[in-house]
Amino acid sequence: MWVRCVAGTDEVRLAHRPATVVTHRLEGDFPGGVVVLDCRFTLADEVMVSLVIAP
Repeated sequence: MWVRCVAGTDEVRLAHRPATVVTHRLEGDFPGGVVVLDCRFTLADEVMVSLVIAP
């Protein structure tokens, strides 16, 4: 079992294209118990063209 909450959002600029970063905090019964993940995505013509999920 785990619980997720959105810890924040931010607008950044990557390679001449605006991107959005959504930070998630996960807590659960997995090794370490807590992880904070940044989900960074970019859009082009309202379509997601890239998604990177990293600690």
